[in-house]
Amino acid sequence: MRKAALVARRIMVKPGRYKMAGKRQHFIPQFLLRGFLTSVQRSQEYTCVYRRGSAPFQTNIKNVGIEGLFYSAVENDADRVITNAEDGFGRLLDELRMSDGDPPDVVRLAELFAHLEARSRHLRQSFLQTGTHLIDALLHTVSDSEVFKPYVRRMLRDDPSLLEGAFSEELRKHGLPQAVLPMIMRQADALVEQALPNIAAQMAATATHLRAELPHRFSDAAKVGHIRALEREVSPAKKAAIFSALQFKVTRFPEASLPLGDSMVVFHVRGERSFKPFLEKGDELVAAILPIAADAALVGATKPYDPDLGLLRDEIVRCSLEFFIAGEESERNANLSSRLGENAHLLSNGEVRELVRAIVGG
Repeated sequence: MRKAALVARRIMVKPGRYKMAGKRQHFIPQFLLRGFLTSVQRSQEYTCVYRRGSAPFQTNIKNVGIEGLFYSAVENDADRVITNAEDGFGRLLDELRMSDGDPPDVVRLAELFAHLEARSRHLRQSFLQTGTHLIDALLHTVSDSEVFKPYVRRMLRDDPSLLEGAFSEELRKHGLPQAVLPMIMRQADALVEQALPNIAAQMAATATHLRAELPHRFSDAAKVGHIRALEREVSPAKKAAIFSALQFKVTRFPEASLPLGDSMVVFHVRGERSFKPFLEKGDELVAAILPIAADAALVGATKPYDPDLGLLRDEIVRCSLEFFIAGEESERNANLSSRLGENAHLLSNGEVRELVRAIVGG
């Protein structure tokens, strides 16, 4: 009998089983973690955790994928709406693990994918890291006078109205006639060159201050924005509509050991980056994949789709940001952990640098 089925039969569904507990909130739900148990001892459920550069370790699933007040802020709290949704999603996963037929409830499956993609810490951290890298690259650029000065010259050359508007506002503030504006504009290039050293020095000082201040503000903003979005829609309707057009099935991998990544879901799309942890606007979706047990994955696809086990294992790990779990401790999984984070970010550091070059380089 399949390991997932054994686990599902051993741990009977109980009222409130899927509830999050107080301040310790799971960003990977326990109903999903239960498909990847290494053992059950006196009703305590254990799995194996793999992190890059660290030895694997077994721990209670109560301690996996959890963070204090992850879904709660001063004025916002998504914990309640997620808790209300978890019983239904947990029971759906139990049914899928036990079923030998095709899953019938396409709407609920689409909502499950939309929910798991939207709730993850991976999503929040990826926005945060991408934004932080972009801000840091931009601040570094404006701190470099050899880059900043040509950028200002090019910007004013391409749009003279920027400088004209600034001079006009200064004349107005000082009660001077606008008739002198054409004369000032004829001297604009010389005035800009005189001012540039001071402007560049001020920008460098401002960048130093912002580099120390912005990460904290950006982190707080990312958390509040994420919580507000989940309060509005626990399963974002636009994403659910995309997934509801897929054909779903549970694909079994007898004797296999699928990992579960911290992105939970992975998406196979057409293009150079063929697997992704998030489905972005414009992506042509081939398949949405959710490991639900060590020997089974829920697959939604646009046409018949049989995932390659070796490729799928690799991509689940590569799309994971910080860790993955598995129902066994093995050398194979330990070797896989070296690939964590390879394909996890919204934008790579190289793509961020290219974006900054495009902004600054014109």
